[in-house]
Amino acid sequence: MSEQAKKEREIAWGPIKPEKMDETRKDAIGLFLKQCQNLPELRDAGKIPALDITYLTPEERAESLWALFQDVKSRLVRPKKDTEGAPATLVHDHKLALRLAALKQLYAEPETNRVYRVEYERHTRELASINGNFEKYKALTREIVARETVFNASARHLFSSRGSGTSEMDVLLFESAERAVKDIREKLRELVAQNPELGALSRYATIKEYARELRGEKFIWSSSRRAALEVLEHAALSGRPVLLSGESGTGKTRLVEQVALVLTGRVNSETPGKDVRFQDLIAQPKIGRDGATYYEYKEIGEAATGKEKTTDTEPLHSGRIVADDEFNLLPTAEQTERLARIAAWTPGKRVRMPVTNQEERIGTEFLYCAMVNLASTRYERKKIPPEVLRKFSKVDLDYPPQNAEDPELNERMLAALLDENGRMRAAKEELEPAFTYQEKMQTIERDGRAVKARVQIRELDAAVSAGGFLWRFANALHELNKSFSHQETALKSRGDAQYVRDLIIDMGNVFGWLAEYRTLGRRKSLEAFVKEKLTSQFLARDAYSKEDRTLVADFFKHFGIDAAAKTAEPRPRLSILTPQDIGLLSPRVQYEKIVKEEPEVAASYFITPEGTRVEFVLAEFREGDRVQRHGDLVRSPDGRVYEFRGVTRDGQPVLAPYKASPEKRKPRAVERGEIGIERAREIMDDDFLGVEAVKKAFGIEIAPQDIPPIPFNEAELLRAKELGQFLILRVDRAPDGEPLTMLKMNALLEQKFQQDGKGKILFKVDWYKDEEFFTTDIPKIRWALVSKENIPNSTNKNYLDQTRELVDYITTKIFDNQELPAQYQEAIHVFEEYHQRNFNGKTPAKIQQLLGGNDWAKYAQELSELAINKLTRQIPAEVIYDLLMYFGQNGRLLENCYTRTSRRSSDGGLVGVGAFGAGGSSVSGWGPGDAGDGLGVSFSRSL
Repeated sequence: MSEQAKKEREIAWGPIKPEKMDETRKDAIGLFLKQCQNLPELRDAGKIPALDITYLTPEERAESLWALFQDVKSRLVRPKKDTEGAPATLVHDHKLALRLAALKQLYAEPETNRVYRVEYERHTRELASINGNFEKYKALTREIVARETVFNASARHLFSSRGSGTSEMDVLLFESAERAVKDIREKLRELVAQNPELGALSRYATIKEYARELRGEKFIWSSSRRAALEVLEHAALSGRPVLLSGESGTGKTRLVEQVALVLTGRVNSETPGKDVRFQDLIAQPKIGRDGATYYEYKEIGEAATGKEKTTDTEPLHSGRIVADDEFNLLPTAEQTERLARIAAWTPGKRVRMPVTNQEERIGTEFLYCAMVNLASTRYERKKIPPEVLRKFSKVDLDYPPQNAEDPELNERMLAALLDENGRMRAAKEELEPAFTYQEKMQTIERDGRAVKARVQIRELDAAVSAGGFLWRFANALHELNKSFSHQETALKSRGDAQYVRDLIIDMGNVFGWLAEYRTLGRRKSLEAFVKEKLTSQFLARDAYSKEDRTLVADFFKHFGIDAAAKTAEPRPRLSILTPQDIGLLSPRVQYEKIVKEEPEVAASYFITPEGTRVEFVLAEFREGDRVQRHGDLVRSPDGRVYEFRGVTRDGQPVLAPYKASPEKRKPRAVERGEIGIERAREIMDDDFLGVEAVKKAFGIEIAPQDIPPIPFNEAELLRAKELGQFLILRVDRAPDGEPLTMLKMNALLEQKFQQDGKGKILFKVDWYKDEEFFTTDIPKIRWALVSKENIPNSTNKNYLDQTRELVDYITTKIFDNQELPAQYQEAIHVFEEYHQRNFNGKTPAKIQQLLGGNDWAKYAQELSELAINKLTRQIPAEVIYDLLMYFGQNGRLLENCYTRTSRRSSDGGLVGVGAFGAGGSSVSGWGPGDAGDGLGVSFSRSL
């Protein structure tokens, strides 16, 4: 490479200047490419054939964009501290140009870029919202790592000093380090408990660390394994042999390997099996070149002496930990002989070795660790004699826990799915447990004043078949582990037939499957992929008994996983998961989200006819889907009428006998009437889109006599302006008299948009080019009031819950303190009846399961045809019309989000329109159960 090329590759990537910080927060990749623009590899990117990425969804392309960015960025070499002023450089290899070309191609793709920017901004907002506490969290986690390092070093020092005796100072240092670790862990638990949002991010950090450990060491230092390490460290310090007991698959062998590295820095030795005699584990005779006989030390002999052969004059190391598996499969006499010898080999002691009859000093870091599987009917294990058991320090190891409070097994699986960049490439609906969500009122402090907040909390749905595949799969494996251990299981009604004999699914197999899916298997659903592995490697293998295979299949069926059935549902669409999203996949995270805030309610009281004082606060009472607010009238079963006043301090409703009074009148109904165009323009200002805006946007001339009257009165327009709505005149015909369909709008304006440098109208029309909503539907000629953004609280909600939000928006915002017009009253009544008929008494998780189940298309049709959705949601043609009209006068709307319409596609999906950037507006279809951070609903009202 020439010197000139090397210089061109140098990029001034020093510390980011303050003026660049906002740019980094908004678009880290764009800033990176800008800094790379002088690289010859980037200039030559156009010479490299473009990748075919059409088969990937925008979300999948955005994930690939981020992964490539991390890959290229990892090749950045920053200057050392002593050369701080020097520029950073990229490490060159033959694939660098290819990586940069792919990065540039993906970044230039409009929809990919849009998804990346929206999700990256969402991630930075999440971090910013907990920034101070997150810094505390990072400081505490760094301190935990430091304290654990000190503790392990102290344990290692004590372990290696066993032969020469331990000093009081060493003991005090060890105990002090142990207490420090416990104290700092408790501080971290308290911090996370006080900050629910931080809890999600900290759990993500833990899962990410698990993933790093799994890739590097093939072992995860989860809480249960860390606790087992500390117990083993204590046992090892006694100088006695250790007896580690646990069922097959609990990870005894891997734990001993890791303990050996922590305590000695060396790998451990392993005995070859139960059929080898003790003397053959000490040494075997060999003949040297000179014909003389010497002994070669074997597994236990080498670990105890630190020598490879008897001719070694000095030990090669100070001892090794040796793992002796299946100790209780040995004959009783063999068990007794081994412990009679080894128990006397205290560290540093000189002993005469069996077999060699040579005097040796036992290494200070020698430890004999016998491992036993728990007794069961599967194997003929010899009972360990009491005199042998007494010579052991005993440690028990169980399978990783799996429950709502400690879902360690599930979190280990999530770690196996996490890639090197900490990204999750599986669909959220396949990963997330089923949660039920409730709301509670609580007082919080905001800007120095008390605020009443409605907080959403979640609880884990206890139904065994509820939740995403990975959660149910983890629960099924947990039950299999209990079955193998002869503990009571979910199939306890079968008695002894609930216990599997030989078929245990090792976590190593599961980790391998998930790693393969993470890299190569993502073209199908996670459930379909794992079920294929499960069947081919276990359930279809004749090596296992038919009874075991049937029982294992029944355990999975109990959790809604039929391994024999083909997964008929299409692969779930990948959604971008931020670190906080990934952390929230664990039910151990305490979830609290503020839904709504309002000033602290005032306290009041009334005196009953009996003279009792009843105190209450002016707050609403929510019971299921029914909400009572101050002043609402309630009729009791005996016909008496009561007035709802508020709630007691403990949240109970307060009802007072209702007495009609002359001054107590129903709120005044809005008087219908027309308003002049000039007065409407004066009120709405730039948000008035009338005849002139129609001509500017579409070139359509409207004769004065064809302009419909504005059906809203002055009060309604003032309220609309206050709520951030615009008044728009919609028309139904193009300048040539043809219907103004989406197809026509695109054909009419596409070329002009591109000539004026405004980008595109529509992103891609391939999937919907023949759909009626594109080729046939047209706006009706009338005035409408439309929200500029999605209404509050409408994102991250399914179509049903969005409809509920529309109802609340109408009653509490649009017609607040007014009588609802008859058409809205009737539409809301029909919606309430529909909800009562189909979903009353069902948990949110059950409702979600119905909306996303086999009958999703039926619910999509029924919901889209409800009058309330026809009245308040746009059709796709109206969305595009409104976007183009507003863009022509004021700028873009729905640039980073979608609105769901009242129209369905031919396959039954509910059509959403949005992401109106330079690449053109996107049109997509979703099921009624789908929800997303950028998927909301706009409000549209016309008469």
